Amino acid sequence: MSIPRSAHVLPLLLAAATLPFAPPLWAQHTVTFTPSNKIVIEGKSNVHAWTCATSTFEATATAPELPLSESGSKLSTLTLSIPVQSLDCGHGDMNKNLRKTMHADQHPAITYHMTSYAATRKGDSYEVNMDGAVTINGVEKPIHVHASVTPNATGGADVVGSAPIRTTDFGVQPVKVMLGTLRTSPDVTITFRLTAIRK
Repeated sequence: MSIPRSAHVLPLLLAAATLPFAPPLWAQHTVTFTPSNKIVIEGKSNVHAWTCATSTFEATATAPELPLSESGSKLSTLTLSIPVQSLDCGHGDMNKNLRKTMHADQHPAITYHMTSYAATRKGDSYEVNMDGAVTINGVEKPIHVHASVTPNATGGADVVGSAPIRTTDFGVQPVKVMLGTLRTSPDVTITFRLTAIRK
């Protein structure tokens, strides 16, 4: 006499139901950033170095569920938006000139989205190389970011990194003041110090 197939399947289903639940490998969590974060644009002129900084930005990031010690080893998505008006150079005239040359009225935000993320363990931290695209003055260009990422107790990470850019690639011309006697260089470096926490 043959045994119905359901007689074989039912015990297997009952056994599976008693196994401890494990989240899927693709489970993700959201990462948020603390208010103490800072993004700085560093540059030079023919007279002196200058910096413009902001702690005002919107960021959205997701990462796989990982042990605390591996936080920062993988990142699934990252988008960033920085209001141009929030950049402060410590001098009213320079703030005005920066916003004018970046056409802040037409293109009010600098945006970034990540396309790839590769991390290599280095002691208690990770050396990270990130590729993506940045949009400045309405012009999008690829950008490479190098960073050091250290896991923190929240399940997030502390991040320090930088990326060089050439402003003229985005149609942003060097600032000239005092009849051109002071001129900024088009080569600048974007640096950042961020603390990410698991949400």
